[in-house]
This record gives sequence, C-alpha cells and structure tokens, in this order.
Amino acid sequence: MMMRHQLASLAIGITIYSTGIDARVLRVCHENQNYPPYLSATLSTDSDSQHKQGLLADLLNASAQQLDIEIEYISAPWKRCILFMKTGSVDALLSAVHDPSREAWGVYPRQGGQIDHSRRLWTVHYRLYHHQTSPLTWNGERLSHNSLGVDAPPGYKIHKRLKEMGALPELSHLPEHGFRMLQHKRLDGYVLEEETAKQLIKREGMDKIVPAQKVFLEEDIFLPFSHHWFSEHPQLADQLWNTLAAQRSAQKNQLSKTYQISDQ
Repeated sequence: MMMRHQLASLAIGITIYSTGIDARVLRVCHENQNYPPYLSATLSTDSDSQHKQGLLADLLNASAQQLDIEIEYISAPWKRCILFMKTGSVDALLSAVHDPSREAWGVYPRQGGQIDHSRRLWTVHYRLYHHQTSPLTWNGERLSHNSLGVDAPPGYKIHKRLKEMGALPELSHLPEHGFRMLQHKRLDGYVLEEETAKQLIKREGMDKIVPAQKVFLEEDIFLPFSHHWFSEHPQLADQLWNTLAAQRSAQKNQLSKTYQISDQ
C-alpha cells in the first residue's frame, strides 16, 4: 500500500496520469503535514494499519468503502494540492474550508444554491495562541499589542484574514516552527485549529504557550471536488458527500473518543 501511495505521488509530480477518469478511483490530495487529530502526513486505505491516520481519513475511507470507491492518496504541499485541483490532476482535496475564491478550483456541496453545511466533514475552531507573558490580546474583533506579528499556516483562509488585518509577520511559518517561535518570544501569536494546537503543545512540551479566551474563527471543513471530476460524476459526488455526512453522524462519538477531542 505504501508503494501504491509513492507511485501515485510520483505520477502526480510528473503529470503522467491518463486523461481518462475512472469514477470508482478517486485521487485525493492532502497536505504533507501532520495535523492531528484530523490528518497525518502519510495516508493509506489499509484498515489494518496501526498508524492513526486522523479522523478525516477514517471518515473518507469508511465512506469510500461503503460506495465501493478506491482512494488514491497524494501527499503534497497545500499550495500544490490546490494547483492539482485547478488542473484536474487530482479529483478531491482532503480537506478545505469554503471561501468564494476557492470555488475557482473546487466544488462544494450545495442545497438550494447555498453551501450545504450539513454535508461538512467536521467543524473546527481556530484559536489565537501566544506566550503566557505576551501582552497580545484578541477581543473577538481586534488584535492589540501586536509588534512581532501573528502568523497562521500559509495558504489557509485564516492566513488570508490575518493578512487583511495587517497582522502577519514578514515571514510565515508552518505550525511547528511558528509555535517554537512563540515559545522563544520571537513571534507574538499564531492562529491554529485548537485540537491540533493542543496536541502540538503537549508533544513538544511547549507549556508556556496559551490560547486566547475567545475563539478566533469557527469553520466547517469539506471535501471539495475538482471541477473536472465533478462535471463527469455529479451524482457520485453527491452520494459521497451524503455518505460522509452519515458516517460523521454515526461515528462522531467514537471518533471523538479515539482521538480525544471535543464532541461535535
């Protein structure tokens, strides 16, 4: 299975995939970073694996199995996954929040012309993290005492929002590096999904990093499909979105327990 994953990644990297689309094989790009408890940097469909792949992968694998869909996971940097979605080199992205600008490369579930939040993968909460001695504050609308910058994962919607607020540092960093900078007071703040942040802080022993009291952003995350794949298989896309929603409802308590997260 690992060999299959590596071959799929290689094929994407040099764009030698056939232009034909097999509806029952879904090429899914995911970021090549660990974001526990949601995703690991390496995914597979091996149900016997002892490696916890993350609750989003668990949901997708169970849903795909129910619909007799074979998943091919492609691991790549976030911005490259988006490029693959634009070119149709992959069929879906695991996972993404909705933003109007993202409709240029992804199709999200809709009902009555509106985004259908009932067919989300999960709901996540982004919080602002800072050193316990930092004067940085967030009142739900405005940042105060920000001199070194507030960062977030590059390419994410939250990163775009911080840029619009004029809060970003000169250079942006991935979460682990960003949190190390917080620990050493070289950055004022970092906005990250709270469950991922909790596990990062615990794993790295970053006991001087604390969250702001108010949630920075609450978002639903989805499995968007590429326009190319969706145009060929709209009914199958709807089936998969519906099945994912049903799996989330059926498994949410067990997944929350398995991955030690707050219930949805």
